[in-house]
Amino acid sequence: MFVIVCPNCGHINLSEAPRCTHCWSPLKNVHAVTKEEGEAHTRRQLHARKRQLRIRWGVVGVVLLALGAWIAYENVNTTHFRFPATTTISAGAVPGNWAMFQRDPTHTGAVLDDIALPQGKLKWRFQTDVEIFSSPSVVEGRVYMSTGDRRILALDEQSGELIWEYEVSGPVNSTPAVAGDLVFTGLRDRSLVVLNKNTGELEWQYFTGNFVYSSPAVHNGVLYLTSGDNRLYAFDAQSGDIRWIYDAGVSISSAPAVNDVVVAVVSHLGTLHIVDIHTGKLRFDFIMRGGSNTSPSLKDNYVYIANDAGVIAIDWHKRFLPFERKARYLRVQLFIWGFVNTLSPQKGLVWVKYKPHEVFTTTPVIAGDMIYVGSQSGNLYAFDRMTGEERWRFSSDAGGRIRASAAVTGQTVYVGDDQGRLYAINALSGERQWTFQTGGSIAASPAIANGVLYLTSGDGNLYAIE
Repeated sequence: MFVIVCPNCGHINLSEAPRCTHCWSPLKNVHAVTKEEGEAHTRRQLHARKRQLRIRWGVVGVVLLALGAWIAYENVNTTHFRFPATTTISAGAVPGNWAMFQRDPTHTGAVLDDIALPQGKLKWRFQTDVEIFSSPSVVEGRVYMSTGDRRILALDEQSGELIWEYEVSGPVNSTPAVAGDLVFTGLRDRSLVVLNKNTGELEWQYFTGNFVYSSPAVHNGVLYLTSGDNRLYAFDAQSGDIRWIYDAGVSISSAPAVNDVVVAVVSHLGTLHIVDIHTGKLRFDFIMRGGSNTSPSLKDNYVYIANDAGVIAIDWHKRFLPFERKARYLRVQLFIWGFVNTLSPQKGLVWVKYKPHEVFTTTPVIAGDMIYVGSQSGNLYAFDRMTGEERWRFSSDAGGRIRASAAVTGQTVYVGDDQGRLYAINALSGERQWTFQTGGSIAASPAIANGVLYLTSGDGNLYAIE
């Protein structure tokens, strides 16, 4: 008995069949064989197909395993693989202290404790040789400041008398962060210096790849610092050992804002980077319209940022899904070339407040349910921090521009302009309470501790105002 074996599916058909009864494939030009030969051929073909199927599923399994490992590496918190910091020191919001830029690692810039309020009277003044670019810090009876005449200083809080000084290689833009027994300051010579807060002696130093203009943050034993070399660094605050480095791909001068989960920084091109504090890996980024030279602030579920175009609230809990960033980039390119008409909303956006003809130039200050942001046109705005609704607007005298962040105590907001005027403003109504005149432009935010406001000026003075 002769049969025909289908070359496609291996089914055995009668020799006179024009098509396979199993897959209906044509059987023309297929030679007839004996039934025994056909059955043997079918068995060989079946084994070959099973072997091919095993190989294919093996390749798929390897690819899926590699993909799963990559996703886990990029997204899973790997805290348990890292050694804990050797200390738990923080530049935190302790009553009576203003330990770093914007007071604490989240950059709230506010003291809500029930304390005496400054009334606009000069208590003392400390004079340096040239303009001061940074804010002071106040911790445990001492004022720590960096100067334009190449020094880092410690002064007595009550009298303003010099306790110690440390000479550096050039003018300093960074506000010192004070935590434990250490003072952390970034320098224009590319380095971070860490001094003993009691003696001013150098404890350790690290050189980055470019200028350091930003102010450091210290939280739970870890020091965070950005540099013009495109990097965000995380150091062990006590030993100086590097825990991780995040490369933003573009220069960063914003001060890092830190909470227990993430650290937020803004690049010069106006992109907000949300980075996991434990692993140093990007959780997601947010591309803003316009550039930015300001730093972000964190409060509860949101990160706030002011830039050239507006004020934005973003949910920092969001994370990129695998390949989501690449898909977003592809869609942007398609939009640029006209293949799609719209761009998808960016992940994390809560609200945005654009003001025509306004350029926002300060880090948002957060107090209660309000945030306060200044502009180059000389306006200080108060926004509802949950909705972005404008509550009030204060305008400086004679068009003085506001270049430095405000500070808040109780129900008073303090902010300076580039004409050297410091304003005390009611935080609820926006009404002026008093004004203090310095001898130069105010380019750094105030610090407030124990009922005294500390303010640096372009005239080279540090003012203590009570």
